[in-house]
Amino acid sequence: MKKNIFIAIVLGIFSLTACNKASLKPAQDTKANVVLYTYAPGDEYDSDNSLKVRLAFNPVVEQAWLAAIPTENVPEGDALVAYVKANGSEVKAVDKDYDFVLEGMKGENTIVAMVYGKGEYNFACTDFMAYSWSTVATGVYTPSKVFRPSENAKLQICDQDPNRYRVQDAWGGGSRMFFELASDPQTDDEGDEFYYVHATTMETGYMHPSYGMVYARDVAAWQGDDSYIEWNVFYPEYNYLEIYLQYYVGAGSLGYGPDNFTAAE
Repeated sequence: MKKNIFIAIVLGIFSLTACNKASLKPAQDTKANVVLYTYAPGDEYDSDNSLKVRLAFNPVVEQAWLAAIPTENVPEGDALVAYVKANGSEVKAVDKDYDFVLEGMKGENTIVAMVYGKGEYNFACTDFMAYSWSTVATGVYTPSKVFRPSENAKLQICDQDPNRYRVQDAWGGGSRMFFELASDPQTDDEGDEFYYVHATTMETGYMHPSYGMVYARDVAAWQGDDSYIEWNVFYPEYNYLEIYLQYYVGAGSLGYGPDNFTAAE
């Protein structure tokens, strides 16, 4: 084996008894309406399968519910009303904005906010793709800069996309380093199969005491030149990764070098 030297969205409202995203309408006070906002859920959650939502109600709303439904199973009409009531969470107070974090979702989901007022049900919806991961190896992740080696890192593959990987706890504290296969299978001089890989901008989760969040990206993303992707290699048979990352803050670069993941024996 050769070693080289993953914002708030404001959605409109629609007043149909079905979750038809093509029928978005502006909010109005003649009938019950809700505006659905989505945000990153925060560091304590896995943003690959969790989503923070905020519901803003108009004064006509008397009751409200929130549900995450597998997109392929979203019912229509009265069946949607019944499903959300039976499987969703009822909002206890509709006289103020409602914040909630949906956790542990899988696959493609439709987030449904349902409100009732003046004898009518209305809806606001958005889609969310949740990713789940399977651990293929545990081992040591060794950064080139800033961080100490992480002794209990986990190499994981995305269940929905086998070209996507992450290293859980790469920089400690629940951090995640993501990379993707960026080539067809290659063969090195020893006959071992490997792939070139790519990593775009990521938050490490570490706050520099003077400059704020420390970010990471591979040299290809830093330089805007895909030829540098060939510096980064991943051997699936050995679960070995070597990727050249640049660490940086808003004020500038903290340096770059080869990070690697080595699977435990």
